[in-house]
Amino acid sequence: MRNCAKLAVVVTAVVVASAVAREASSAEWQAYRAKVVRELRAKDFARLEVTTRGLASFDGQAAAGVAIELLHHRNRRVSGAAQDALRQMRSPRSTQAMVAAFARPRSTAVRIALLRAFRGKRDARVNALLPRCLEVFSDAPQLVATLEAVEANAVASAAPKVVGLLDRRQKFAVRLSAVRALARTAGAVEVPALIGCLDPSEGRIRHEAAAALRALTGRMFGAEKSLWVKWWSGAARNAELVRAAPRVRGGPAAIARAAGKEDSRYHGIPVQAKRVIFILDKSDSMKRGTPRSRMETAKDELCRVIRSLDEDVRFNVIFFASRAIQWRPNRLVPANRLSRESAAMFIGGANPYGQTNTPQAMEMALTIARNHDAETIFLLTDGGPCVDGHFLEMDKVCAEITSANEFLKVRINVIGILHGAGGEASRRSKEPPREALRTFLRRLAAENEGRFVEL
Repeated sequence: MRNCAKLAVVVTAVVVASAVAREASSAEWQAYRAKVVRELRAKDFARLEVTTRGLASFDGQAAAGVAIELLHHRNRRVSGAAQDALRQMRSPRSTQAMVAAFARPRSTAVRIALLRAFRGKRDARVNALLPRCLEVFSDAPQLVATLEAVEANAVASAAPKVVGLLDRRQKFAVRLSAVRALARTAGAVEVPALIGCLDPSEGRIRHEAAAALRALTGRMFGAEKSLWVKWWSGAARNAELVRAAPRVRGGPAAIARAAGKEDSRYHGIPVQAKRVIFILDKSDSMKRGTPRSRMETAKDELCRVIRSLDEDVRFNVIFFASRAIQWRPNRLVPANRLSRESAAMFIGGANPYGQTNTPQAMEMALTIARNHDAETIFLLTDGGPCVDGHFLEMDKVCAEITSANEFLKVRINVIGILHGAGGEASRRSKEPPREALRTFLRRLAAENEGRFVEL
């Protein structure tokens, strides 16, 4: 990673090389570029973040070149601001600079940042580039970033390549992103591939495919594959797709309604997934509650939902207090009768103690998701994240979890036990106020395509 002094030299060189660009000749731009260089050399990252975002207002080759160099900055807030600035740039000159940089990236992270910046750019050069990327890339993060750009730009020419990524050998995140891209790009030729995703053995993919088919055709057959096959085998296959909507919006509830299927529910949230992880807080505060404790009530509900799982579902259970512990280390287990009863015994033996190490539990769950393609996580907790006696900054914890999940596409549903939170016992232990905890849990769910339920 380049240090700030080297970046300052490169930023200066970029501007000199781009002096022919219109914005580089203005006194205003020269002054702004000098400000970027000063803040780089002074390592004034808070100001540099704001200044970097302001590059978007110049929207030209030189400003884009500076923003591209700042993508390499080791401070994530500065590199994130550079990415945001590039997304806002729309001029042909700035797009040309991005396409040129994409052809010779110095890291995968920069290439992914540029793919994000391509979203919403209805530029012929960008949209010709994206289908080729789907042929060349093989790793999940770059494929997901490309598919998201294809979806955002509705690149119809990419649809045949997108269909190939529905293959079950692909990672879950790639397949999910492919279904979503087809909702914006598919023609009649690609509809059978989406119908093929309605197999009952699919989890969230099935629900997303049903929503995509509804958006493309206007038909409301839910996730019933036989109805779609019957309809498509008739005259309908020659009909023009209506694209009633680019994609079913409104989160998991809207997807479930489009799919038209009732699943097992956990605290009112449909499970839907075929690979799922349940995380349960067993910190000391879970002793609270009358006539039965929060812990006993939570254990009963978790045992109930696990016993209701179909046998083609694979699952795991994680408890966390001062540290996290898994029922079955780093694996997902088929929900047969023996495993369901084994999990129920593990749950029944849990006793509250200690603190609320949410980050460790989520890291453990996302590691399982990365290794075994989990689709959904359910997190139940009654407190703010706390490690070694110190309550953590909840915005930072949320951002770190969301970043770790970006290319996994795991849905994180959150159940918060908030009655009694923020009371006298909470104030004595310096726990976060109830409203701050509610905001954290709701944001964690919203940023990871999940639902938040307050108990």
